[in-house]
Amino acid sequence: MKRRGSGVRKAKADPNSPDRRQQRGAASRAALKKAAIEVFASKGFNNTTIDDITQAAGLSHAALYLHFDNKETLFGELVSDASTELTERLEPVFKRLGSASPVELVREGGDTILRFYEKRRTFFRAFLLGSNPALTLRGLRGDTNPELRGVFAKVLETYVASQGGKLKDPDGAANALMAIWIRLGLDYLFDEERKPTKARRQQVLDLLVQLTAGAVAGLIQDPEKLLPAF
Repeated sequence: MKRRGSGVRKAKADPNSPDRRQQRGAASRAALKKAAIEVFASKGFNNTTIDDITQAAGLSHAALYLHFDNKETLFGELVSDASTELTERLEPVFKRLGSASPVELVREGGDTILRFYEKRRTFFRAFLLGSNPALTLRGLRGDTNPELRGVFAKVLETYVASQGGKLKDPDGAANALMAIWIRLGLDYLFDEERKPTKARRQQVLDLLVQLTAGAVAGLIQDPEKLLPAF
């Protein structure tokens, strides 16, 4: 004998409930950012229109302007997202401060960054084709991620102090060092003559260690002694 149902029906989820609206909003925002990366990487920042982005995302202009003021703020958020993800990936390296040698930390940090660049190749192509000096300069200087810049500055300041020196401008030094790292990473990723192979990555890491060591040494010692006359 079949059992009759209780007669109690589950209420259908309200598509207009705050939770559902929030979910749809998050999905739209993610779709717009994903589409923007692809279009920016393909056409460059200046040649990309709002139409290009919304059509690629399958959304309306209104949907884009609900989340972003313009394509500049959208691009800026893409850079900020990448910086945040990179900071998270570098956390295990930062936790080894004091227990690993400076060279080990530079090499591990550099390897983490280069692998991250490989994973986010399309984004970094969009970054390079940004064609907006203000936006790309902010990324190179670390302005989009003060947390990461702050960690770099603190590490530099602590290390220089441990060697008997004093860093007059920790933030400036951190910005300069980050620019070196980012530029080397971009060259590694997009050098048309040398593809990003394992051997090439090791070459870049060796250069990164040398340049970082030289830069830090210059913060500690008298530059006149490091750069004798020809």
